[in-house]
Amino acid sequence: MRKLILLNGLFCFARIMSLQAQTLIADSGLETAIRLYGEPIISANPDLLNSTSNDAGPWGSADFLYSFANDVGPLGSPDMMNSVTNDYGEGLKIRFSETPLDAPLELDAP
Repeated sequence: MRKLILLNGLFCFARIMSLQAQTLIADSGLETAIRLYGEPIISANPDLLNSTSNDAGPWGSADFLYSFANDVGPLGSPDMMNSVTNDYGEGLKIRFSETPLDAPLELDAP
C-alpha cells in the first residue's frame, strides 16, 4: 500500500513539473499576439482575416513577426523548434474549439 501511495505521489509530482516546464517556455509575445489578433485559422480560404493563407491578415502576412509566412519569425523560421517549417522540431500544436462556427447553423432558413 505504501508503494502504491509513493508511486502515485511521484506520478502527480512529475505531471506538475511538466506543466510548469510548459509554462516556462511559452512565448509571451505569441500569447499577446493571439489576444490582440485572435487565434490563427489553418485554412486555404484567403477571405478569412485570421486565415494562414490570407496575405493581408496577421497570420498569413510575411511582415507580421508571428506569421507562418515569415521566414525569420518564430512560427515560420526553419531554425525555431516550434516552427511549421522545422524538419526536426515539434511543429505547430493545434487546439480545436468546441464549436466550429461562430454563429449557429440554421438549416431551415430560406
